[in-house]
Amino acid sequence: MLQRDRIVAIGIYRDEDKTNARCIAAEAFQRLLAQYPQSDKAADAMLKLGYSQLELKQADQGKATLKSVTTKYPGSKAAGLAQERLRRLQSQPAN
Repeated sequence: MLQRDRIVAIGIYRDEDKTNARCIAAEAFQRLLAQYPQSDKAADAMLKLGYSQLELKQADQGKATLKSVTTKYPGSKAAGLAQERLRRLQSQPAN
């Protein structure tokens, strides 16, 4: 029983750790976009922010961010990846 409890605790810790890492990453991307909106990394930062929001179960925000990537950076690799992710999300059944 103790071994099983340890495994469950480790799994919970790892999940919480991943969530914390995603939150930290999302904050960093937001900071980059706020401080350096004209950066050559802005499109990638916005794309990664959208991905992070989706992983954090912020679906509406994530989709909106990905749509912003496509309108702010049309023709960029980031815009193409955002469109691809939005298509995949659209084809997934609603929960």
